[in-house]
Amino acid sequence: MNNALPTMDVLQQRSPTIINQKTECRTCSSHTETNNLLWLCPTNLEILRPHIVTYVNQLSDTIRQTCDNEDFIEQEINNNKIFQFFLAPTNTLSTPTTQNPFYLTCRQIITAELVSLFRGKYKYKKTLHKMILDSFYNLTQLIKCIIWKPRNEAFKKWKASKNINKNTCKTYHHNKRNQAKMNERTHLLMIFLQRLRITDLTIISYVKDISIKRPPLNRYKIIASHLYTRRQATLDIME
Repeated sequence: MNNALPTMDVLQQRSPTIINQKTECRTCSSHTETNNLLWLCPTNLEILRPHIVTYVNQLSDTIRQTCDNEDFIEQEINNNKIFQFFLAPTNTLSTPTTQNPFYLTCRQIITAELVSLFRGKYKYKKTLHKMILDSFYNLTQLIKCIIWKPRNEAFKKWKASKNINKNTCKTYHHNKRNQAKMNERTHLLMIFLQRLRITDLTIISYVKDISIKRPPLNRYKIIASHLYTRRQATLDIME
């Protein structure tokens, strides 16, 4: 699993000047928002609880109506580790961790716990696979609608309050790339001057100043060579 979601910690790494230190959770503001804690935030889990209960009831009815075997046991769903936290009374179970099947489901992984609800209940594999994929899709979309979409709306409001827009980020990254290129050119130029054994601070300062205009690197070499030739000619005359 890669941490590809643009949570606040990721955005701060990409644009530290813009995001600054405002990396708290958009829902509860009590912890740093990361790709892990986004799905395990206690406030988000409590908001999600009634929706998961409704989903479990619908899933139970669907399996009961479509399964080919009559040995469906509703307790299998109630004891399933994906839903166990939400079906238990509030504050009776600890918050799920990153090892919990619910968290893995949030990260778009079909777990063995989900598959076990359907295995042995359908005669044909095609039907079995369809039921697994459909239930997985419905569950992940539910989680996305309840947790991710409201978080994005809150983030948009926060950006508007800080006058941060698309152009702000675009300009920041554009300037950052230009500065990196300028530093690279200056570094290459200094290496070139060292190879010419030019130690005159006046020449070095002059050449570094013109590097701000960022001409092609070949022009640096021409200018440096010209200055070096003039310097050598001056020394010859003095001798």
